[in-house]
Amino acid sequence: METSDTRIMILAGSPRPGSESLRVAQVMQRFLDDQGGIAPQLLDLAQLDLPKWEDEAADHETLALNTLREAADSADALVIVVPEWGGMAPPALKAALLALTNGEVAHKPVLLIAVSAGIGGSYPIAELRASCTKNAHLVFIPDHLIVRHVEQQFPAHPGDKTADHQRLELRVKSSLSQLITYARALAPVRPTLARALKAYPYGH
Repeated sequence: METSDTRIMILAGSPRPGSESLRVAQVMQRFLDDQGGIAPQLLDLAQLDLPKWEDEAADHETLALNTLREAADSADALVIVVPEWGGMAPPALKAALLALTNGEVAHKPVLLIAVSAGIGGSYPIAELRASCTKNAHLVFIPDHLIVRHVEQQFPAHPGDKTADHQRLELRVKSSLSQLITYARALAPVRPTLARALKAYPYGH
């Protein structure tokens, strides 16, 4: 696969408008743009207005659901930025991932990035790894990132960057590079697994 064919969907996983998750997702988009030949697409969960699962519309096609599914289906890999809400991932993000069970993200690599206002962030990573792979068939890469004290990270002005900021950026770029490598390696795998996915969409 040519580099120009590598498409990465970035999902800002907070349902709050103007969230730190969105800001971090925008930073990831810039880093991927700087790679050259990568086509990142950013979706903001707060702007998608997905139906709640208790709503009557949850089982029907909506513009928001179609936007999410089309972006996921066209992607070769995903970056999911997840905030920590009370020690867990936001329910709206989990509902969004539960909507992707028609093969849109099957056997596609995912880099998880948790963000925390304090020193937390580990619980959303563990939660998503444990509960969001089965029906969607996501492939979480071994690497993940936790951005703690997120408001202090990724300053907009280069002159404000400390050595710690620079180390974090190098770590992020390394993880994104790994994701791209996985995306290219798994691309030829997906067509060969499509038949099994159709026969056993829920793993049993």
